[in-house]
Amino acid sequence: MKKITENDARVSYFFNSIDRIMDQLRTLSKDCKLGLNGDRYMTDEELSKYLRVNRRTLSDYRKNGILSYINFGGKTLYKESEIQEILDASYSPKR
Repeated sequence: MKKITENDARVSYFFNSIDRIMDQLRTLSKDCKLGLNGDRYMTDEELSKYLRVNRRTLSDYRKNGILSYINFGGKTLYKESEIQEILDASYSPKR
């Protein structure tokens, strides 16, 4: 039986495959949001990008009672399900 060394092409292929898999996992994990008690939360930055409004507009929405939010440790969080409810309630179907 032939001994496999670190210079073997199969070893190199194996580690390159692992590197590609790790890169894919990192990419996927950026999009993954873990929830608390079944709810997922968005940051101020995420919500402003999602709604395509600036963060000052979100601040106005909070101040005017349009958006519910959590301010925790200097970070503002929004419950994703509540955002969806607001969008659904604001929806105007075509005539």
